[in-house]
Amino acid sequence: MKNRKFIFLYVLMSLSTVYASGFRNYEHGAKATSLAGAFIARADDPSAIFYNPAGISFATSNTFSVGTTLINPMSSFTGPAILDKNIYSETKSNIYTPSSFYMVFPVFKNINFGFGLYSPFSSGVEWSENWVGRFLATNSEFKSLSVNPVLSWKPYEFISVGAGIDLMYGAFIYEKAVVFTPRELNGIEKLSGDAYGLGFTAGVQIEPLSGLKLGATYRSSRKLDFKDAERSFNFPRTDDNYTNAEIASVYQSMNATTNFSLPAEYGFGISYKFFDKLTIEADQVFTDWEIFDVYLVHFDIEGAENAPLTFMRFFQNTQSQRFGLEYQIFSNLALRSGMAFETSAVKDFYLDPTLPEARRKMYSFGLGYNFSLEDLIQFKLDLAYQFTDQDKRSVLGTQHNFNGTYLSLSNSYAISLSWAF
Repeated sequence: MKNRKFIFLYVLMSLSTVYASGFRNYEHGAKATSLAGAFIARADDPSAIFYNPAGISFATSNTFSVGTTLINPMSSFTGPAILDKNIYSETKSNIYTPSSFYMVFPVFKNINFGFGLYSPFSSGVEWSENWVGRFLATNSEFKSLSVNPVLSWKPYEFISVGAGIDLMYGAFIYEKAVVFTPRELNGIEKLSGDAYGLGFTAGVQIEPLSGLKLGATYRSSRKLDFKDAERSFNFPRTDDNYTNAEIASVYQSMNATTNFSLPAEYGFGISYKFFDKLTIEADQVFTDWEIFDVYLVHFDIEGAENAPLTFMRFFQNTQSQRFGLEYQIFSNLALRSGMAFETSAVKDFYLDPTLPEARRKMYSFGLGYNFSLEDLIQFKLDLAYQFTDQDKRSVLGTQHNFNGTYLSLSNSYAISLSWAF
């Protein structure tokens, strides 16, 4: 991989571990996050580029938005039963800050252009180097960055449609412990790579009655072809040059190739505004995770062409129900709250330390505050907090016989600032 490019994108994307369905990230703006992601029907700020591109028709002037989320995830594992069902292990405490940038411009009558940068898929689970499951995983990460230009068209006052291209960059790192048995030396195996994928987004918003909004959105799958991946090994050097040469001959770095597809997603929403103060919304979102099944890693080394590394995932499709409420206390201040329920993508047999997910519940609240600068620039500040609680999940008969109990939760703090002129 090209290190400078990787470091730049890492800073821009950061990494998100919010325990969303599979490793899909659904938090792309503080306003939507405060509503637990129930935003498909309303989608009335620049983050509509992700939630429903038809929603960017809201803008009557040039609008920009920047935002970030501070995420503190925690996971634990008790087991494995084959050794001692009472061994307790925790992931390292990390803070992640995935960020977003959006801009929306009116270009012609009833036609708006939008551009967004955000991270639609991400995960990160880091265990101690000496934990009981180190030969399965010590660190697993997936980062992404979507470059998403969109257009919206509002042919009539009650309907808007939108669509755009989604160019996505993805990068992964997978690390686990290995042992050089003849010398009883422990090292780290690392597999990493990056790739690009292309997809599209589309959406529609309809307001059949005053205050009532309906929305639908679709995001296509993207295939990532990792043509320049790398497998490497890191062992501590010893004082014995012969031992060092032995290790180097057995554990050789090599180029690798692999590919996999990320799922399509579609959702529907309905919102209603009561008494000019209270707005509620309910959404249903579906993610086609079944496309993420088996992927093979092929190594560019003589004699290894027919011996790829196989990762069996066989995810299952997921769905979530999202509910949000906003109350406009004053003309420039709104309070928000939401809750969501989401199913798990990983089946019991394939659950392992690289993605310890389960069914989850999300609870959120936040506020929005509007102010202006000498009536020239209109600002909107949105703040949100979200607590994600995963079900305790005990598994038996897993593919690696690594049976035990996983428990995870996450705290997220989001801020977005938008301005229009």
